[in-house]
Formats: sequence, C-alpha cells, structure tokens
Amino acid sequence: MATSGGLYSQFTNLPKGTTKRCEYGKLPENMPKNRCVNQIPYDETRVVLNRILEDPYSDYINASHIQGYGKRAYIAAQGPMPNTVNDFWRMIWQNDVRVICMLTNVVEGDKRMCEQYWPDVRTKTEYGDVVVANVEHQVYANYTFRTFHLIHERNTRKVTHLHYTGWPSQGVPKDPQPLVQYLKKLMKTPPGNGPVLVHCSTGDGRTGVVMLCDICIREAAVVNMIDVAGVTQRMRKSRAMMVSTQQQYNLAHVVLAESISEPSTSVECNDAFSQSVEEMKKRLPADVKRLDDSEWQEQALFFGDESEPSTSNELTAESRKGNENGLYLELKNPCNYTNAVSVDGLGMKREYLASPLPSPLTLSEFWRFIIEDGVKLVIVLQPADPKNSIHCDIIPNKMTAGFAPDIRVETKTRFVDESYVKLELLVTDTLAEESSPRALTILTCVGWESDKNEKPPAPATLLSIWRTSETIKRDKGQTLVLCRDGITGCGLYLAMSFLLQRMAVERVCDVISAVRTVRRSRPEFVRSDKEFQYLYDAALAYTKYFESYANFT
Repeated sequence: MATSGGLYSQFTNLPKGTTKRCEYGKLPENMPKNRCVNQIPYDETRVVLNRILEDPYSDYINASHIQGYGKRAYIAAQGPMPNTVNDFWRMIWQNDVRVICMLTNVVEGDKRMCEQYWPDVRTKTEYGDVVVANVEHQVYANYTFRTFHLIHERNTRKVTHLHYTGWPSQGVPKDPQPLVQYLKKLMKTPPGNGPVLVHCSTGDGRTGVVMLCDICIREAAVVNMIDVAGVTQRMRKSRAMMVSTQQQYNLAHVVLAESISEPSTSVECNDAFSQSVEEMKKRLPADVKRLDDSEWQEQALFFGDESEPSTSNELTAESRKGNENGLYLELKNPCNYTNAVSVDGLGMKREYLASPLPSPLTLSEFWRFIIEDGVKLVIVLQPADPKNSIHCDIIPNKMTAGFAPDIRVETKTRFVDESYVKLELLVTDTLAEESSPRALTILTCVGWESDKNEKPPAPATLLSIWRTSETIKRDKGQTLVLCRDGITGCGLYLAMSFLLQRMAVERVCDVISAVRTVRRSRPEFVRSDKEFQYLYDAALAYTKYFESYANFT
C-alpha cells in the first residue's frame, strides 16, 4: 500500500470532472430527474430504460453501467427522488438486479439524501408496475439488511437490500471495521445474473468507495495483486467523480488493507467451535499486536483532512448538518456528571453508557443524569469499597431523603440470584410539571470485588447477567454500565456483550472485532492478555450453557 503522501499524489492525478458527453441527461425534460447538476450519466454508459408509451423521455434515469472484475457488473445510481422512485424499480426489474447496496441514510442532519423507496417491514407497496414486499429485516448498529420480494406480471424475484447506515453525513467513518464486515456480507450475497446496484445520494462518492473495494478484493483473490488507482480511473471513465474525495480514497486503502492483508479473526459457531477457539487463543499475541498497531488507520484516513465537496451546485437549497461524534455526553439541563462515555452495541449506536461509580458528592447528579438521559437499565459490576470514600453505592443502604433530591425512588421488586441482585424500581422526577413513575432496573453483580486488580468472576456469572439484561425491555433507552474506575469492568463486560450479541445473531465469534468496537469509545478498554483470554472463555461458556438461547442449531 502507498503512504499517505503517495495516496495524495495518486488521487490528485486522477481525471477530474466530466470527461465525456452527457447530453441526454441535460435535456430539459430530464433535468428534473437529476439530484445534482454536475452528476449526469455519460451518454455511452447510462442505463437505458424501456420507454413507456407516449413518453419519449421515460427511458432516462440517473444511473450508469460500470464493469467490475471478471463477469462482475454494477449499476452506479443516485438515490431515488420523489419523481424517480417508480423508474428506480423499473430499472431493477429490467436489469434483473438481485442485490442493492444503499450507502446513505434517508435523512442526514437536516437534509433529505434519498427517498425511502421501499415499504415498511411486513408490508408491500406498488411502484408503477412492480409490487415490492418487505418480508424481513435485520437491524445492526451500522447496517440494516432487508429482503424484498418483487412481483411483476405474476413473476416473483427475491432482492437483498444491504443498507449501510453508519457513514457520517460528512467525511468518512472513523472506524473501517463495520465497512469491512459490510463488504464481507456483500461478497457472500449471490447477485444472480444481473448487476449489483450501488447507490448513495448522488451515486459517486460512497458508491465509488464500495465498488472500488469490492472490485479490488475480488481481483486480489484471483491474481494476488490490486491496482487501486487504475480501478478508480476505469470507474471514472464510466461515471464522473467516482470516489470523490481524498478521504474516501484513503478509506478505500484502509478497508482493503483490513480485508486482504489481515488474517481473519472470526470463528464460525459450528461443531468445531471449541477447537477453533483454542487455535485462536494461540494466535492472540499476534492478533492483539495488530489491533494495537491499527492507529495508522486514523492517520491515513485523515491525512489531508477535508470535508466532502460543496453541495452548492445541487438542485435544492437545503444545507447539510454535520453529524455529532462527541464522546462525552451533554445533558439537557446543566449537570456536572459527565464521566460516562457512549458505546455501540450490535443493534444500536450508543446502546450503552460506561461510567465509574458515583461519589458521595456526585450521587444526586448521577440520578439526575439517569432521569435526563432516559436510562432504562443500570448494570453495577463492582460494589463501592466500604474502606474508600471515593465511590459510593448508587442506592445507599439507608435511603436518606437527600441522596437524590427532587427524584423519588421506590423499590417495586427485589430478586436475588447467585450471580446478581435484580431491583425493579419506579423513578419519578418531582421537578417535572407532568411526571409519571418510570421503570428502572438495576442488576448488581455478585462476586466481583471492588479492587480493580481482583480477578473478574467466572464467565458464567457475567453471562448470566448479560442474558438477564437481554430480557429487559428498554425500547431505545440506554443501558448504563458501572464499575469502580469506569474502565476495567465496563470494558470487559461491554466487549463481551458485543461479542455475544454477534454470536447470537450472526453465528460468528470475533473477539478482536468486539474489542475494537468498544475501544472506539475508550482506548483504555480491554488491554491485558488475560482479558482477551476471558472473552474467549466467555464465548466457550456461552455455547456450553446457552446453546439453545443462541439458537446455533
């Protein structure tokens, strides 16, 4: 791979702007079908639709044919607009598209990037002559996978919709791993005989990155070499400005390095799982070193940092709003309790909050924090040390009137298990004009000493807590995880939670990926070899004790 400076030189030497004729898309009858005035498909590579009677311009859609590696073919398209949704589905049916890669959210910031061109799950809608049924979806933190059934003239086809939702509205993802996993899903999804349809909002930047990576990964598997600059140049001969920015070009290199040169750290949950885990344990020193050395990725991604190109030439006057990537939380009302960091789960961004135990001085602010941030579940991994006044239990043994001013806490039920104590509470904010009691559950681990140097309890203990937590209804409310220092216990539990969630849903165990995910929020999480070993042991215990829950068979 080239250095950051070399990538800069490569990118600046690529052909810029429009280099071929695109007169048909500029006709007055077709201009309303374009999202951007500077992204018009070339006449020679545009997707041509079958004409509808009495409409001579109904053959136009803002989309381009792009040749991949070998027999692999693509369509690069802009995201559908209100007036092109039916044309979009006509294009899919006429070209026998079986895989759609969507790389933008419908709305980002205050800007509408794309129409929602599909029906809600378990419903169907007619789009012109094509009926689309959304039969199922799987939602993850950074992507959603849907299955559509298309019906046209009594013929039915299955289409897989791979929707990447984790790309920020400006710039590029800070962590390439979710994109690496997305590309693996794309690699495993059969396209049938038709092209793979890839689109973002305008059909060039993000669209180009995913096509570039998919082409290079497939090429590397056959000839063991890639030419990123050459592939990008060939794509730009079919559609202008594919891979639009320097950051996107850098991102493609980082993703390719992860996808091609790094050995896989995932293990399939199958009959050979125990043996595979033992082999992965032997590889741990090398895998951990690669993980620790991955800081170069961020340096490469943000070398020559720049925003995405100006959208002043778009046909709408709406402006973009930058996404919020702040690590520390901001409360609705002034509050000093800002020690919590947000951590992604498998199915939801910022699903968890990790924090140290409160101190006697911050206890009331801690409870105000719970109220204002909509926390539904608190997991206490370590109790406060009675010999040390730095921390305190979140519910004192004696509930004095002042431990949570203006917040009324009532115990509804108390359940004691060998691994945890479960409290179901009703919490009322007495400051609110209209406030009704809100349910809050607290799970307190049994058997993890407050001293951070003490060993964690057996994996079965944390597994039991995690399994119980998964049965507690939280809607979109966050889960607050507490330990003595906010790092040692929290990092281990949260990495384990991500690991087990993925095992249950995807039937894949990847300890390194789980640790990478939680380290995005706090680099100090999971640093010792013993913690990595613990996570593998937890995975083994999970398959042993909760195999029916994981539904592996």
